[in-house]
Amino acid sequence: MAGVLAATAVLGILGAGQANADVGPFLTPFVDPGCLCAGLLPGPVQMGVEPESQLGTRYIQGNWTASNPDAAAKVRYFALHQRLSITDLGAAVEEDLGPLQYGTYRGHPSFTTQVLDNGGDYTQMTAFIDGPRAVTLTGWGATPEDAAGALATLAGTFQIL
Repeated sequence: MAGVLAATAVLGILGAGQANADVGPFLTPFVDPGCLCAGLLPGPVQMGVEPESQLGTRYIQGNWTASNPDAAAKVRYFALHQRLSITDLGAAVEEDLGPLQYGTYRGHPSFTTQVLDNGGDYTQMTAFIDGPRAVTLTGWGATPEDAAGALATLAGTFQIL
């Protein structure tokens, strides 16, 4: 049954992998049974636990290397140990990330950052709450347009199973 769900999810998103700006296509499917999510990333895809995270944050990342000139994307998720609203979560990070735009992502309360300049590369992130966990989708690129395009492409293919 899980295999059927995974195959259905991947087939349903394969057509949505065309990127924006100078972002290459997201053609590598992923299914994460811990996240109960699937989508497309630029290859290669890596999964694991962030060692520096005190929250046990897990990640799924595509093309995420410092020497990579192309765009990349990353999904992170972690359990919320207390009930938080998206505005509570936003208030905790807004000082570091700047102004946030609140809305919804596929029916879940969410916020999206402005494109952030990291001193030579750029990122943009959408965060949302899905029940007892928080999920972030991050796009990275060599230009602000690439970062926004990578996030838009990831957000367009990401599915909660």
